[in-house]
Amino acid sequence: MTQGTIDVPRKAMTDKAGNASVRGHYSKSTEDDAPARIDVDVRLDRMITQTTKEDLSSLKQAVEQKQESLTGHFRVEPPVFHLREKALRAVGEAKKWGDAIQDRRTKGDVLGVMKAMVELYKVQKKGKPVVERLLSLHSDSGKDVEALGTHEKTFRKLELLVSSFQFTMVKGNQQRAELDSPLDNHLEARLVARLGEKDVPVSNVPVKFTYDPDVSTVEPRSVLTDKDGYSRAGVRRVEPGDGNHVDTFISASPDGTVPGGWLPESLGEQFITRLKENALRFRVTRPRGCVSADPFRGPLYELACDLVSGANESVGKVTVVRGFVERTSGDRHPLSDRIEEALKDGLTLSKQVKVLEPSTPADAVPPRDPDAEVSGQYEADARGRILLVHAKLSRLTTHGKENENVAEVAIPLNDVPKTGQSAFPSSVHDLPVVPDPLRKATATHDKWVETFWTHRNPRAEFSTEVQPEQESYQEGDHPTFDFKTDRKCHLWVFAVDVKGKVVVLLPNFYQKDPPLIRAGGKVPIPDPEKFKITIKPPFGAERVKTVCTTRPIDVVASGHIGTLTKDAPLFVFPRDKKRKAESLTGVTLKPEEWSEAHTTVNTFPKGQTVTRGKRGLQALGLVSTDE
Repeated sequence: MTQGTIDVPRKAMTDKAGNASVRGHYSKSTEDDAPARIDVDVRLDRMITQTTKEDLSSLKQAVEQKQESLTGHFRVEPPVFHLREKALRAVGEAKKWGDAIQDRRTKGDVLGVMKAMVELYKVQKKGKPVVERLLSLHSDSGKDVEALGTHEKTFRKLELLVSSFQFTMVKGNQQRAELDSPLDNHLEARLVARLGEKDVPVSNVPVKFTYDPDVSTVEPRSVLTDKDGYSRAGVRRVEPGDGNHVDTFISASPDGTVPGGWLPESLGEQFITRLKENALRFRVTRPRGCVSADPFRGPLYELACDLVSGANESVGKVTVVRGFVERTSGDRHPLSDRIEEALKDGLTLSKQVKVLEPSTPADAVPPRDPDAEVSGQYEADARGRILLVHAKLSRLTTHGKENENVAEVAIPLNDVPKTGQSAFPSSVHDLPVVPDPLRKATATHDKWVETFWTHRNPRAEFSTEVQPEQESYQEGDHPTFDFKTDRKCHLWVFAVDVKGKVVVLLPNFYQKDPPLIRAGGKVPIPDPEKFKITIKPPFGAERVKTVCTTRPIDVVASGHIGTLTKDAPLFVFPRDKKRKAESLTGVTLKPEEWSEAHTTVNTFPKGQTVTRGKRGLQALGLVSTDE
């Protein structure tokens, strides 16, 4: 009888020597064949037919007793040729990938070594059950297949290689960005792995640079490591700081998903995790919004931040930038547009006001009603070396404009765009101490006030200074100012309130002639023993201007000062330009005969000590808290 897949004849006769033999064969064979079992018994019962009847009973009994002891079992192992062939084929594949590993290791091809090791791992893992089956059937085949190796050992080597990957920062960290400018140095990193006893660069691995798109612009965002393992990216621009965070971080990380896809599953996850842990963070100090490397725009950005630092009611309001003219002629030039564009950008960067887009010319109707306005004048100094830009931030109300702040900046004329330099007169003439209200540039009261405020004597040969005792005052306070001069002179003092009203503080009802101030002395304005100024609404920027002359003159006709009373002790300039012209003497002095100075203070309701604009700039890190 048979068990398994082997076929044998069912019977055989013993020969004269008592031997019986048969030949069996496998009609088919697979690697899953089990050993065949052949049971053999001696059929003594067949001999009964050759025995006499008389002996039948006793013989039958004897056969039955002997039958069990005459039964045998043969075990036949299946063929192993196909298993050996498959095992040897696996050994050949393993040798091929082993040679590939060595070759790629010699060339320093880290990813190539990894790929070859993965293929070796697959061959060994697939061949393991074949070899085990072969050896279980034919233990003498061990020497033929031992070169296959084990996939567990290859996995450990692969795991060791994966864990050796190191991504390190080379340069580009801790840079300080300039506004609207690329970083000086590229961000550079290097990827290496351990092969044998040395670190070897890993090439052709994608490295991703990630960043907040509202903070910086990095190019390229993804780059392959080169033959030396380096990846480089440039930073085209970094946005100015926001809040208390003056730094930004740009991350660089090798993309492990590509090799991780063909690694064994658990090792692929380990590899991706390893590279994520190696991610680098390049720290970049963000630029201040009020600072730019551009020599023309930079000062105007600072001017914009100076303006909004004094803003209070206008913080967060829609603001239009318009009306910048050349001071002497009152005309607009291409430079007007350049100045307005830079101020508009600077105000946007300050984040304290909502800048109306686009900048609207003074004589045009804006697309929506603004809540505030930035306007001003510009001029070249007498020697044609400096561009002076005077700017004013005003809140717009139903009753007109209320001044929030004024500021000015000087820009070397060489830094002014060439197309803008034609705006200035070819020669600068001596100007009167107080501008003529009937000139084109001062056609309205408000324009005359701004021209009067920005009127300077750049060729003065002596210095004067006026400073408030405090930076700001609250409702009900009595502000005072200190005046100093380095040459003896006669002093006139003017104040411009929030609504643009001009008042003569000195001379006045109590002191009808301009006082003579001696050099080196410090004079309080006003004289507290004679009268006081009281802060009251509206609040904003109050301006004080002094004009000191080496000889006594009447800026305002003495008759007007002489008519002042105790109830109205200060002369107020009338809003009508003709009446204003009648009050002015139109005196003109040589530049060496007079000097002017000016200052500004902020006024607040009770309990407020700093403008909301300045608090906002401090929060953004654009001005320091101790300024």
